[in-house]
Amino acid sequence: MPHGQDKGKDGRGLISRLFHSSLHPSLPKPHYFCRFLTTTPVLPRLIQLDTLKKIEPRKCFKGTQHKQKLPMDNTVREEELDYVAVRVRPSESRRLLRKLGLNDVTIEQVFHDFEKAGSREQLYQGLLQCKEMTGSGFTLGELVNTLEIIGRADLAENLSAEMLDLPPGENKVLVKVTVKSKVNKFEMSTSFIGSEDDAKSIQSEILENLAKRRSDRCGSHVLQAHGHGLVKHFPNKTLK
Repeated sequence: MPHGQDKGKDGRGLISRLFHSSLHPSLPKPHYFCRFLTTTPVLPRLIQLDTLKKIEPRKCFKGTQHKQKLPMDNTVREEELDYVAVRVRPSESRRLLRKLGLNDVTIEQVFHDFEKAGSREQLYQGLLQCKEMTGSGFTLGELVNTLEIIGRADLAENLSAEMLDLPPGENKVLVKVTVKSKVNKFEMSTSFIGSEDDAKSIQSEILENLAKRRSDRCGSHVLQAHGHGLVKHFPNKTLK
C-alpha cells in the first residue's frame, strides 16, 4: 500500500494535500476513514511542530533529579530494549523481530545461541541485532510503532510514558491523523503536537472537506471518522 507522509506543520497540510491527490472519484463507493489518534504519548517516527508553538525538550524535575524528554527520532537505547525484552511475551518475540526487519535465519540463530539464557535474553539479543543492523535508523518511535502493530499498544504506551515523562499539568498531546481509502489502496498521514482543541479542529476541518468532496465529486461515497485516545468525546460518525 503506498503511503504518503504529510509534513504539514500543524496537521492542516494533510487537508490541502488530500484534496489535490489522485483519489479517483468514479470508483464505486470507496470508504474514507479518518482516524484521530490522540494518545500520550503513543508517537510515530516523525513529529512536525508548528513553528509558532514549537515545543522544546522539557525536563521533569523530581527534587534535585530531572529526566530529559527524549525525541522519538532518537536512536533506541539498550535500556529501552531491556524494558521491552522483559515485558514481551515469548509467543510475540519472533513476530516483533520480523516486523523490525530481522530474517528468520538470524532470529533462529539468536534464539539457538541464547536458548539456555531464557526467552527474555533471546529477545534482548534479537533486539540488539536489529539495532546493529539498522544503526541510527532504529529509533524509539519505530520500536513504539512496531509494538502497536503486533498488538501491544499497552506496552507501547507504557514505554513511551516511561521514557518520555511530561511535566505535571502538561496539556499537549500528540495528534496523528490518517486518511485512507480501502478501495484505492491509498493512505496519507500527518502528526503534530498540540492541544485537544487542535485535535478537534483538525477533525472538524477534514470532515467538512470530505463531506464537500463527496457532494461535489464522489456521489454516494461513504465517509467515516473515528476518534480514539484522550479526546474521548470525538464521536464515531458516518456521513451519508
